[in-house]
Amino acid sequence: GQMSLNQWRENGEMKIVVKGESTSQLDELNRKAQDAGDVFVYLVRDAGHTQIPAGSKTVLGVFGTIEAVDRITGELKLF
Repeated sequence: GQMSLNQWRENGEMKIVVKGESTSQLDELNRKAQDAGDVFVYLVRDAGHTQIPAGSKTVLGVFGTIEAVDRITGELKLF
């Protein structure tokens, strides 16, 4: 956990943004990531301060090695 986070910070904090198609796809990716067991995931729910309703699932953060993250998100288009 903390060691992986430190390595990520020391190596430039690489981030890739991909676009999903629906909330159900976000849920499916979340399940897939949790089942994989080799990545950390965080599902963001909107606070409702804009036009997006409170509690809406908007972002799934997937953290791990390039290979592990790619197994989860590799089919998605870059955003």
